[in-house]
Amino acid sequence: MKLQFKKLGVRMSAGIVAMVLLLGACTNDTQRIRDLNEAGAQSATSTHLSQLKAMISVHDLRTGDCFVDELNELSFKNIEIVPCTADWEGKILSEQNIPAKGDFPGSEYLDTFSILNCGRYSTNDFRPSAEGWAKGDRVLVCVQQRIAFDEQLVRESMLEVGECFSESSNQLFSGMVKLESCTGQWEKRLLNNLTIDRTGAYPGEDYIAELANSKCGLGMNFYLYPTRETWVDGDRAILCLASRLID
Repeated sequence: MKLQFKKLGVRMSAGIVAMVLLLGACTNDTQRIRDLNEAGAQSATSTHLSQLKAMISVHDLRTGDCFVDELNELSFKNIEIVPCTADWEGKILSEQNIPAKGDFPGSEYLDTFSILNCGRYSTNDFRPSAEGWAKGDRVLVCVQQRIAFDEQLVRESMLEVGECFSESSNQLFSGMVKLESCTGQWEKRLLNNLTIDRTGAYPGEDYIAELANSKCGLGMNFYLYPTRETWVDGDRAILCLASRLID
């Protein structure tokens, strides 16, 4: 927020001066935090900048901001941001403009939009409410929680061919798996990612099985595929997987 004062020929009180200085300091700290984030990873113990914090409106969050508030405790008014070298609870991954017009599209539409557009590291989002939608809010903000960052969790449907992973023991993140080194202890590996090139009605499990068995390649011992429910939402992916054989 930029404050501009007109020259009215009157003296500002000490209280007004203090308020202006405080707001200016918050703005400066916000910019310092963002400059530090853009500069890349730096040692949190090597600079006092890592101890900065600033309170901003949730509507002023930007891609790359890290915040310390617990997601279930947000007031959805103000939020405290810190450098991403410090301890944080959530990180803003991206901001997505929702193309839907007309009436509020509902949570199911927004759930699907978030999965398809927020990327494989996103665990949560800030989305328009019905009230906000009526006022013109069309932005969905994609968020990664710190615990998912620490555990290297990614969305299973967005694994890349060749990646190894294990099932996540964290029940908070449905549909996410833990990336593992393929030279270490892993449970599964993605061998291939097929797309079912069909529209219309669900083709059936027999058709999908024939496609997977003929196209997945050597080493595949099981696969994940669209259900009737996910087919309606546009799911056309077959994930060809190999399970690690443990003696």
